[in-house]
Amino acid sequence: MNSAAMERGKSRLKDQFGAEHKWAVDDLRVVDNLDPKMKRIDSFSLFSSKYTSGLPVSSRMMFVFARMIPNFKNMIRMLRYEF
Repeated sequence: MNSAAMERGKSRLKDQFGAEHKWAVDDLRVVDNLDPKMKRIDSFSLFSSKYTSGLPVSSRMMFVFARMIPNFKNMIRMLRYEF
């Protein structure tokens, strides 16, 4: 999650689960540099059309608009690494 996602969900996460995020990833290279043995082989936004195609039209439209805003587009990303 990037810092924008953390900030938007901070109070809800704390109120509902008593948890809080401690680390945001705004630059994927930070994760890439955690261990020299890791090599990123894929990264994608959970808002990408590939992962939202099965949702109702209204939800898909919301994600289409979210993808147009950089902070939203990359709010939640999946990173895949090989070691």
